[in-house]
Amino acid sequence: MLVVLEKFLTICNVERGLSNNTIQSYRRDLKEFIEFIKIDLKKVDKKIIRQFLETLHLKQLKRSSYLRKLSSVSQFMQFLIEENYIQDNPMIDIKRPKKEKKLPKFLIEKDVQYLIETAQSDNKFGIRMACIIEFLYASGMRISELLSLKVTDIIPIQKNHEKLIMIKGKGAKERLVPVRNQTIDLLEKYLAVRNDFVKSQDGSKYLFCSRGGKGHLTREQVGMTLKKIALLANIDPNKVSPHVFRHSFATKLCHKKVNLRVLQELLGHSDISTTEIYIETADSEIIDFVKNNHPMGDNKN
Repeated sequence: MLVVLEKFLTICNVERGLSNNTIQSYRRDLKEFIEFIKIDLKKVDKKIIRQFLETLHLKQLKRSSYLRKLSSVSQFMQFLIEENYIQDNPMIDIKRPKKEKKLPKFLIEKDVQYLIETAQSDNKFGIRMACIIEFLYASGMRISELLSLKVTDIIPIQKNHEKLIMIKGKGAKERLVPVRNQTIDLLEKYLAVRNDFVKSQDGSKYLFCSRGGKGHLTREQVGMTLKKIALLANIDPNKVSPHVFRHSFATKLCHKKVNLRVLQELLGHSDISTTEIYIETADSEIIDFVKNNHPMGDNKN
């Protein structure tokens, strides 16, 4: 079970860009949980989860500590579902106290462009990473969607002078996403060197192929490389992760007043409530701007 736990913590660090303090908190909380259950993770059910939560209540923890431990277990169970370790999530009917929503981190377009420029180089690895960053930011794809893309899944479409690509998301659902000229240019540049990453003469079906066992890049590989590029670009690596580009894509469109239903479709969200968080991000930006720039604001002398 500890091997599975370490894989979860690695993804939290590399893909989600969580801080080292948060990772260590997850580690302590989940080791406590694993020591309590003393059974295979596949046998964990709602009854066991409730028993664990009862022990936390008896310890009279601070509300923040209780919520953190509950969140740790919930995130871990969701990870087990996504990785097919378990089939049913025992946390589904577990009631949890409401907590303040944290707005997603995002990068401004200037920083994204600088990361792309930093990634680009004359070697094939730089070209591949520049293309990956561009795709994540320009399409808003999940990293799992991007890495599972096959060459045949990318279908450039020209419509009303707009460039679109067809991508397949969760549940093999197809959606059209508009992209900029730079996306197509970087894609063509990458495709010119793609064969250098093919594992064998039989070729590879994946767009972002590699010579590794899976035949394509992994989330960990992309996440670690992004952090290296961020350091080279003098950008805080803790602010850069594959998912941050998705948040940046959504936040930019929300600032441009894109209809929420359209944004939901572009992101491939099944529930619009998941998309609504970006309205809060935009509202927060407006409030901060007014505070700092309005002639009658508190920060004006």
